[in-house]
Amino acid sequence: MLFKNLNLHNFERWTDVSLPLSVGGLVLIDGKNGHGKSSLFNGMSWVVFGISLKGQTGDDIVNNKVGKDCYGKIEIEDEYLYTIERYRKHKEHKNNLYFKYTDNNGEVHDLTGWSIEDTQNKINTFLGMDIKLFTNSVIFAQGFSKFFASLGDSEQKEMIECFIDADIYKEALLIVKQDLIDIDKDIDVDY
Repeated sequence: MLFKNLNLHNFERWTDVSLPLSVGGLVLIDGKNGHGKSSLFNGMSWVVFGISLKGQTGDDIVNNKVGKDCYGKIEIEDEYLYTIERYRKHKEHKNNLYFKYTDNNGEVHDLTGWSIEDTQNKINTFLGMDIKLFTNSVIFAQGFSKFFASLGDSEQKEMIECFIDADIYKEALLIVKQDLIDIDKDIDVDY
């Protein structure tokens, strides 16, 4: 899974920005304090999860000078090209969230759910993470997240299980245990 592009319009301090994210594996963003570097990461988080890394939601993310038509889009390459588009105070799309993919034939498939919450759950499932895991594994920026070492034991366990997709191993263990029970029943041992 590769995050390819981030586009923001009227988000926080940005009126328009397009940031290519797949230019060799490592993206360095440099600039003076107060010039919007953190806003780019806030934008990525808001587009994908509906909340900025500062915890902002709703109208708080809309550019103060413009006051409307906030939009963010991120492209993610996996088997296909997936797009997540999120809107706030937008004249046409209101406060909507869209999740789509384009197949290898160029056909667009809409994965958008029946509600924003349903769509967000589909996005989280696709990514295999929620905002908490995202901030602690993808974005390690000063002041944005609690680092792993500072998490409590249960939070660390939860994060590791999510990161390694431990549910698969739990399901496999249940299958093996049931197989052993079935084998044990089939074996007729005479002493």
